[in-house]
Amino acid sequence: MSEARPTTFDPRGAILMDRDAGQLRVGISAPRVMVPAEALVTLCAKAGEELTVALGHALGEAIGARLRERFESAGGDGVRGGPFALVVEHLAGEVALSGLGVLTAERWGKALAFVVDHSPIAHEAIGDVMLCGVLSAAVRVATGASATIVPVAREGTRTRFLVLGDGALDGVLRELERGTGWHAIVGDLNGGAS
Repeated sequence: MSEARPTTFDPRGAILMDRDAGQLRVGISAPRVMVPAEALVTLCAKAGEELTVALGHALGEAIGARLRERFESAGGDGVRGGPFALVVEHLAGEVALSGLGVLTAERWGKALAFVVDHSPIAHEAIGDVMLCGVLSAAVRVATGASATIVPVAREGTRTRFLVLGDGALDGVLRELERGTGWHAIVGDLNGGAS
């Protein structure tokens, strides 16, 4: 079995501008449009949560497809077989190229959290809704496994999202509605350990 894997994320040449056609592309993907973050937040607020999640899914699917292609073309076992830190680095690079902020990941026992800092859309709750859609679709397309992403804390310009598997969503949402802090929720996901 091949041990080949992608190298560190390299954004050079990732965004291509065709001035003659008046188009932007990320890699070989379909043309992209630059939109002011404030306009995107306003549009999402007016569209509502369902359409905002759908928009997030469309963005996330493109991110996940680029990740999957990059890891599969390097040989090896794709994204699921890649080193965790390298997969996160590539996901973070794609999120940054999309202009959505700085992504990191935290492992808390069995729990996984994505942290997005400095997102130009997350100053409003609808921005977190869109980021949930982006991240869940990116994970699904890149790995072939579904995950539910839930925002659990905002600290200044940083939003923390828990990555949940089947069966955990209802309990987490109940705890959030009760006002339970994310540290306690993570402890519960890890079997009561804090």
